[in-house]
Amino acid sequence: MGEVNRLYRERRSIVAKAELEKVLAFKRNDPTKSMQIAADCYLACQRIDNQISHILDNDMRQEAQELDIAFPPVEDREMWAQDYDQSLILTFRGRSYLRERMDKEKQRRFDVKTMWLIKFWFPLLGALIGIIGSLTGLVAVIRHVK
Repeated sequence: MGEVNRLYRERRSIVAKAELEKVLAFKRNDPTKSMQIAADCYLACQRIDNQISHILDNDMRQEAQELDIAFPPVEDREMWAQDYDQSLILTFRGRSYLRERMDKEKQRRFDVKTMWLIKFWFPLLGALIGIIGSLTGLVAVIRHVK
């Protein structure tokens, strides 16, 4: 995630620098330079956005595989997009869909662990505490008799 944050900072820096240069070009009454600056900024931001998409896509695919979750169908063009090198990456909607399924799987796994705790360990702990209390009472009665 550190790489993504670095890319976001770099993107903000590029946009801020481009805005400054556009203001200077506007003051010099040079619309061609202003349009060139906007185009360069757009291309630089698009390159960074592609890098961010690749990182998020790879991270999400890795986590989905670890959770044993099926990916959305490749035929669904709302979920997948082709990158500049013709590889398929998840779109925003695809990442949202996969994230929702991953959250459900994590919740299911948490519920299983919680059920194991509630159904097995709590009753066992209660029984052990009861036995310890009974033994303590028994020892107190036996000592009192002597």
